[in-house]
Amino acid sequence: MLRVYADERERRSGVPEILAKKYGVIVTFKNMPVADYAVSDRVGIERKSVSDFLKSLADGRLFNQARRLKEVYQKPFIIVEGKWDWVEKAERTSKAASPALASLVYDFGIGIIYTLTKEDTARVIKFLAEREQGENKRRVPVKLQGKPPIGDVRQWQLFLVQCLPGVGPKLAEKLLERFGSVRAVFNASVAELSKVEGLGTNKAQEIVKVLTAPWKIRKDKEGLEKFIKKEDS
Repeated sequence: MLRVYADERERRSGVPEILAKKYGVIVTFKNMPVADYAVSDRVGIERKSVSDFLKSLADGRLFNQARRLKEVYQKPFIIVEGKWDWVEKAERTSKAASPALASLVYDFGIGIIYTLTKEDTARVIKFLAEREQGENKRRVPVKLQGKPPIGDVRQWQLFLVQCLPGVGPKLAEKLLERFGSVRAVFNASVAELSKVEGLGTNKAQEIVKVLTAPWKIRKDKEGLEKFIKKEDS
């Protein structure tokens, strides 16, 4: 029997219900730090409605999510759910939409799948689960961890460092070994961070930028807000 892991935030989306009731898939909900669905230890899936895709592009979340998805999963996918003509209309106010999709494929090696409805999305997830958990049983889903249990200091340290942009499990461990504590990692300079193998100057600069940038509310462009509001209505 097929099993799919789904993030808690997807519980009310309708997709897990379709997977379970229509296709007989066992859906296990977890607080997943990366991806919305996982069908194996190497295949993770981020699901975005067209409006969410545009919002995440506007506020800068999209490529950070893409980096983490690629770091954790060997075969990552992003499902963009909704009518593609909405994306075409969005280019009137956001010309970055199509180049962003191309960048996800070219720069990150992430598969982009377009679906029209939640039923289509569930069908795609079931297909990927079948490919990973099929007759030859090559791959089985792994138990995914969300936030560590209270009191597990080591796991919390790894979890916190992995929240930094461009940092996966292996790199988080290297950073903690190099600096000795989470606070020391967070206080490190660009020059200090860039000396860690696998990090580099660009990632180091991004980390320091996130840690030191002042908090401010950022509004989407007026045209993009109007488009998103129109789609959601």
